[in-house]
Order: sequence, then C-alpha cells, then structure tokens
Amino acid sequence: MRTITTVLVVLTVLLAGCNTGGTGGTPTATGTADSNESAPTIGNTTVNDLAGVENGAVTNISALLETFNQDGLSGHADLDFSTESSTENESASITVSYRNDTNAQLYEFSDVNQTGKTVTYVHNGTDAERNTTTGEVTYGKVYIPQFPLLYVQALTSQAETLEWETAGTTTVDGELRYVLESNSVNDTAAKNENYSVRSSNTTVDARLTVDSDGIIRSGDFDISSEDMSIQMVFSLDTSESITVSQPDWYDEDEATAAAE
Repeated sequence: MRTITTVLVVLTVLLAGCNTGGTGGTPTATGTADSNESAPTIGNTTVNDLAGVENGAVTNISALLETFNQDGLSGHADLDFSTESSTENESASITVSYRNDTNAQLYEFSDVNQTGKTVTYVHNGTDAERNTTTGEVTYGKVYIPQFPLLYVQALTSQAETLEWETAGTTTVDGELRYVLESNSVNDTAAKNENYSVRSSNTTVDARLTVDSDGIIRSGDFDISSEDMSIQMVFSLDTSESITVSQPDWYDEDEATAAAE
C-alpha cells in the first residue's frame, strides 16, 4: 500500500479546501423537515428509518455515513470513486476501484493519479502492488487490511461539512432509493473542522441516494469557491455475487516470502 499512502495525502489535502487542521467530531447537519405522514417510503420503510433522519429532516449526517462505512463496506462491496480537485497551488484527478469478496477475504484496489495507475491485490496478509505502466510488481506485509477505505473516509469528511435535506425517492437500475440533497455548507461544521469554506463563499450541488437498508449507494458532489473546487462521484454495489479474482501477474511464492 505504499503508493496509496502518497495519493491519500494529496487527496486529503485537496478535499480539505484550505483546511487548517480539524479536530474531528463534526456537528451534524440539518435539513428541511417534512411531516411523518408525508415522508417518502420504500417498501415497509420510510425515510425516517434512515440513521440520522428524524421527521423527514437530516439531523445527523454522521450517523448515516457511519452506516455506510460499517455496513456498506464491511461485506461484499464494489465501490467506484473518482474525484477532480484543485486549489491555487495543486490539483489531482484520482479514481479508485475497491472490490471486497468476503468469502475469500480478498481485496482489489486501483488508483489513477498523475503518476499513473497501480493495482493492489490483498490476500492472506500480504499485498501485491503492480505499476501498470512499468509492469513492476512489489510484495509486502499488510498492516491495515482495509487501508483503501481511508479514501472513503476522506470523502465522508467532506459530506459532514454540508447542509443536507431529504428530497423524495428515485429509481436507479430498477431499485427505489431515498434521495438526500445539499446546496450549501454547514457553517458550524465547517468552522469546527477549521475549513475556510462557508455558505457565503461556496457553491454546493451534492446528492446522495440511499437504499431501504439505510446504506448510501451513490453520491455526486460539486463544490467550489474562489480558491478551490471539488468534483466527486461514487457508486456502491453490495451484491453477494461480487467476487475478486486473483490477477494473472500475482506470484503466490513471492507473496508468501514477503509475509515471513
């Protein structure tokens, strides 16, 4: 996961949008409340059954994001995430693909940045990283098996600084989902995280879709101010049919030796 560490640092800095060093524990965002009688429904659930939603209002976006991290990404998962970010001093265009097959405890991860593309295959306590430009493969021990998910945490930290509200339902690939939307920064949350962005100087157009199990399944963010811009898109599939295949470039003997 050596290249991943470098890319994560760049991504986190850009997502911060001139962050001067937060302390965590972001306050919750609030949305426009609807009555229980008019709350959107999917099957036997209503939008009020989602973590962090009460009486049709988003009262704790952190709770919904926690469900996404713990339930959405802990089992079978196929996550595609891309972001284009820029500040006055630097920019990055990053794509992440994360697949998790819990039956075999396998992880496959790839990222694309200015240095090219790498594919990392994690299995039995080792990670194998391949540079697709040079073809070089390196092996090492895995100290944090789900290290790629730190990218997702960088994403969720940005969502926690926005003002969210429920916005009905939508159908995606035949599946009905709840919709959450944001068009402004939550100034209290941004201030506590030491973000320079505020509702008065930042344009926000963001959308999340959430399934009836309360898991965020997709997101689309477009955030800009005078000195930074961020565009992020992600989608998550949690089907139990997801599998991770061993790459043909993977050498079992070298991986075993690296783990010793």
